Amino acid sequence: MIMIIQQSLNFGGNTMEEIRNKIIELLNLNNSDENLNELMDKQDTLMEELRELATQNNTLVGRILRFQVADSYAIYVITEVNGSTVETEWVDYCDGWTDQMVEAYNGVIPTEMANRMVNWENYLTNLNK
Repeated sequence: MIMIIQQSLNFGGNTMEEIRNKIIELLNLNNSDENLNELMDKQDTLMEELRELATQNNTLVGRILRFQVADSYAIYVITEVNGSTVETEWVDYCDGWTDQMVEAYNGVIPTEMANRMVNWENYLTNLNK
């Protein structure tokens, strides 16, 4: 999985390289056996750093998508933008929920849907400022 991400995000630029490295670091935590609270703190920090970097660079790559599931969220990170679709990878966060629709399409979702989710998150983030 990580090798695919390294190849698909290999489009240069220092900032994009930093985003790519943070995505890899976040996904490598999927297999961690750390204390859950410590693990979630690390994931939260990386996801916030990715949000800031992606926002500053006006890219969807590195943005986090949250899908409501039961009492929590299924979390995915955007790893590639392919015109009308984006590719995502699952982030094993908290309870480890997955979204059935995202999984059914192997992590590929419409770019328009990703944009709407990101715009909504931006709106909510700005309300808290």
